[in-house]
Amino acid sequence: MSRLDIDPRAKRMSVHEMSAAILAAIRDADADLQRRLSAIMTETFGGGLDRALGDPDTARAKVAEAQQAFDRMMGDAMGELDRMRRKLGY
Repeated sequence: MSRLDIDPRAKRMSVHEMSAAILAAIRDADADLQRRLSAIMTETFGGGLDRALGDPDTARAKVAEAQQAFDRMMGDAMGELDRMRRKLGY
């Protein structure tokens, strides 16, 4: 996602309602991030960390791969939050 569309009806919302809606959107985005991260970790570690830990070199490589995927996702999430902040004038 690379843009934020605010429905014109949002102008009729109180500050409290707008804050609640934004926080709900952030919670939803965080939940989505957690689901994606969990899927990546399962895929990366083949469903279990114990198997990867049997071979330290493989485990290190898998952890580095997972860290890179996490960093990419966090960068995307932070970029979206920053765009939302700018759009809202903060």
